[in-house]
Amino acid sequence: MVSQSTTFQALRDNAAYHARLISAISELDYVPSALKHQTSYVDDLQTRLKQSEAQLKKLSEMTNKERKEHEYLRDSTARRLAHKLTGRKDQFQAMVTKEEREYVEALEKELAERDTYNLLVSMAEEAKREKADLAEKVVRYEALKKELADLYMQVFDEYPEDDRLEYQVQSTQALHDQIQDTLNAECRVCEILAHADRTMNACEAQVKEALTHSQRAQALAKQTESLCKQARNVSPFVESIGPLKIAQGVEWDAAQRRADNAGNQLIEVAQTLETERLVLASYRKEVFQRISREEEHSTLSDQPPGYSTASAQSEASAASGAPLAQEPVEFSRSMTASPQPMSSTISSPPPRWGSRNPYAATLAIRSRPPSYDQS
Repeated sequence: MVSQSTTFQALRDNAAYHARLISAISELDYVPSALKHQTSYVDDLQTRLKQSEAQLKKLSEMTNKERKEHEYLRDSTARRLAHKLTGRKDQFQAMVTKEEREYVEALEKELAERDTYNLLVSMAEEAKREKADLAEKVVRYEALKKELADLYMQVFDEYPEDDRLEYQVQSTQALHDQIQDTLNAECRVCEILAHADRTMNACEAQVKEALTHSQRAQALAKQTESLCKQARNVSPFVESIGPLKIAQGVEWDAAQRRADNAGNQLIEVAQTLETERLVLASYRKEVFQRISREEEHSTLSDQPPGYSTASAQSEASAASGAPLAQEPVEFSRSMTASPQPMSSTISSPPPRWGSRNPYAATLAIRSRPPSYDQS
């Protein structure tokens, strides 16, 4: 069994170190949930990218086939002459027109799918960068938690009340992480639907300009449909979306309300988590003070008659509150640094719950559709 004197010394020596650990861990609480969500998002993008790549290959082969048939018929002087000599010139021209139309339609489908593929490539690259950033933060977060667990194992290994309070903190932490998951998903949906809104608006503009832009309009419509499917993959609450709903922002509004609701819940649970952590810290402080008093009493009992009470009180006071000249454990500066927000060029103010989840807040800031800006 660890002696009270040893426990007292461990508490005293690691007080500042413990406080810094707690602060650093609190700043990174959002990271595990964010990485889990981002990993799922990247996996979904990779799956859809492979599907688009296969479809693009298929459409490219079809385009080549239609082009060859069209060019063969168009450039066949012998067949053109034969139809002309037999009085079937109009029939031949109709065949050429038909082959040309089929070739153009195949080409339009290929180009639309290529636009979708390029969009997915861009989104996947950005998502992977964000995932890598979160993965680095998770490594730091887990290292900090291990250091904290090791510290507690050394100091509070034989205190049942400490175990009970810590279990309560862990239970609230689980609820906290669940709400973070919901918030991350709904903010991601808002971002995707905002992108869908922009592509839909561009599609409508192309249609209004002239029928000659139909190819580009079809490509944008396909991108919009792809983004809507992606939104449904992220959140089960997203309904099957029609173009009109996108233009009106119906689903975006619903996702934004769900995100705000989750954000408000996150604030409450995060406050509860902080309170429970403070209760746990307060209990440990009481243990510290109790051991300090017992240590003081033991020291007074063991001193010779010439040892003054004032001297003992001075030593106890120093033990319970004096700043440390040197910390016993080296604490890496990189581990205490605040998490850096994901890069964004948008200067909109963060949501009220933004400090609780910088990852979701970044998604929320860049997600409002242009048609819904209130500036």
